[in-house]
Amino acid sequence: MLADALEAALGAIYLDGGLEPARDFVHRAWNDAMIAQEAPPKDAKTALQEWAQKRGLDLPAYTVTDRSGPPHAPVFVVTVTVGNCGGEGTAGSKRAAEQLAAEHLCRILPA
Repeated sequence: MLADALEAALGAIYLDGGLEPARDFVHRAWNDAMIAQEAPPKDAKTALQEWAQKRGLDLPAYTVTDRSGPPHAPVFVVTVTVGNCGGEGTAGSKRAAEQLAAEHLCRILPA
């Protein structure tokens, strides 16, 4: 939801003033963080896929193992496996649950 809110705010700045005010806002808000970072951050699913590929393993396999809640507020449980290791994540969307499962597995895998 935070990403959606930020996207809406940036869109409002762009629609109200155009590209330059939106660009200026992004630079003021995040320039120091962007410059301090040597490489772009990787999301957990990307990091997990790269980890598996470096070791010659199959790509991570994501499976929805449970779905509960009403249609307007579902809760998904997703399991990810790489080799014989697994992780699990629970969230309100499949995509978010996959990310959490990948984060869980990345935390327990050897470097």
